[in-house]
Amino acid sequence: MAPVKGKVLLDGRPLNIGNVGTIPSAGRGAHGDIQPDGTFELYTYSKNDGAMLGKHKVGVVAYDSSGPKGPESPYGKLLVPRRYMNPETSGFTIDVQPGGNDDVVLEMTTKDQNKK
Repeated sequence: MAPVKGKVLLDGRPLNIGNVGTIPSAGRGAHGDIQPDGTFELYTYSKNDGAMLGKHKVGVVAYDSSGPKGPESPYGKLLVPRRYMNPETSGFTIDVQPGGNDDVVLEMTTKDQNKK
């Protein structure tokens, strides 16, 4: 296990809500809440314990829960393009090193939605 900290950007601006989740090549995945300044810190078993060492595929999910909810979107309006929600299609990876990672930047864009 090692600490992992970073920032999530959407079209160059910090995303201020949501969750980051990982799928490692082996072992248990990690996740972390996105803070109002766009930062996140991953944990696996307990708050801020980090992530398993090795390569992780990464997904980002964010909903605007302040608006109306309904059967098509029970969580509210999706704030990120769908491709980023799935670690298999997001294109994001983190290689967790023994000393930790404190400079991870996940840059998303709403443009070129057909590209991976």
